[in-house]
Amino acid sequence: MTYYKVKVIGENSVFDDDYVISANSEMEVESDISTHYCGNDFSLAKYTITKITEKEYLANDDRRKF
Repeated sequence: MTYYKVKVIGENSVFDDDYVISANSEMEVESDISTHYCGNDFSLAKYTITKITEKEYLANDDRRKF
């Protein structure tokens, strides 16, 4: 499993967002961005994907805070 930090920039997507995600590949991360922020029209997304460590992922994974 690889860990990524994603920043979605709002210009043509629904809204700005920063989040962390675990995935098997960058393609899987791009699929997540497309599904959640662009209504499956991937050309609308402006984003950055950065690999992070597991420690950074665990510290920033919002789902673990509930």
